[in-house]
Amino acid sequence: MKRIIIGIIVMVIFIAVIHNLRQKISLTNKQAEWIGKQIFYNECGGKIEFLVAWNEGEDFMSLGIGHFIWYPKDKNGLFEESFPKLLVFARKKGKTLPDWLQESGKPHCPWRSREDFLRDLQNPKISDLREFLMETKSLQLLFIVERLKKALPKMLKAAPEELQPHIKKQFYRLDTI
Repeated sequence: MKRIIIGIIVMVIFIAVIHNLRQKISLTNKQAEWIGKQIFYNECGGKIEFLVAWNEGEDFMSLGIGHFIWYPKDKNGLFEESFPKLLVFARKKGKTLPDWLQESGKPHCPWRSREDFLRDLQNPKISDLREFLMETKSLQLLFIVERLKKALPKMLKAAPEELQPHIKKQFYRLDTI
């Protein structure tokens, strides 16, 4: 029951964020921390070990409260790789990354497969990732909001022109709730 209530609260806050997409979205640090914490409890059960995962049947890791995707080097998939973009966002916001993630350009996932990852669970890099993700829940939320702001133009660009007004209307439909 508590998870349902938290989920509803987070949804209401996101509705407010979507409502304000036409304006500048601004969250206080306290609000971002609170929402990030709620998403952490909802998505990870409040357990740090679930901030870093590699799900069965997937070719990528899922990291953080937003399940940011990270592919191994030389692998691409159907989904947009978002974890390296989170790292760039964090740097721009002044967050210091773990040393091994400081490499210039795009750092690659150090594990080639889920099996490699599971064999290497005691690797300090995994601890570094968990600690970084635990410390940056509010920053991850801000990154999620930035991605949300960029979603509508991408959807409209991909849609047939005659459907674009309907898609835009549905995107902002939450305004009336």
